[in-house]
Amino acid sequence: MQFVDLKRSFIPLLSGERATRPLSWTRNDYAGALSWPSLLSRARVVLLAEANSGKTAEFRDRSVALRAEGKAAFFVKIEDLADGSLADALTPEDEQNFSSWKSNDDSGWFFLDSVDEARLQNKSFERAIKRFRRELGPALGRANVLISCRVSDWRGNQDVDIITDHLPVPALSSERSRTPDELLLNPLFGDEVENKRRTKVLIRARTTTIFSLFALPD
Repeated sequence: MQFVDLKRSFIPLLSGERATRPLSWTRNDYAGALSWPSLLSRARVVLLAEANSGKTAEFRDRSVALRAEGKAAFFVKIEDLADGSLADALTPEDEQNFSSWKSNDDSGWFFLDSVDEARLQNKSFERAIKRFRRELGPALGRANVLISCRVSDWRGNQDVDIITDHLPVPALSSERSRTPDELLLNPLFGDEVENKRRTKVLIRARTTTIFSLFALPD
């Protein structure tokens, strides 16, 4: 079946906020929505959407698009990870590409689909994430991980804690505090306010963020 690009956009959700939108919303209500490139720049992303909204198709297509750009990208079913190795969840070609990626220093993108399907089969999300971390080893810090789930099957902070605990993201050198000497030489580094803003952007991009998927109305 051919994938149809619906020009998806994504709304970041606050803690406890439901991943739904009123039918009365208009295009102007989506001013804060993000596109795929913005999501792909983040280290840990959870994508929530209702059943039959196209989460799996979006993940598959995005992984294909990244590979077409020469990047390391992998589509993995969470239920396969819960009971087997990452190699069992990958195609032979992807398994070879994964081995190649682990041996270099490039960034990689992993689309883990989907928490709700795994739970429907009584598979443990936490077990799958633990196995995924072991498989990646030291390369985990180079991995951008996106996880999909149906809204009704997401367990809020409990699931966020699983990701945070088992898929930690190393701090970037740009996020560290300035030394006294660096602060003294601040003019050489540019405006301090702007530097702090950039640091916040980096930190936000490297923490787990939950998004709701939708297509902009006509």
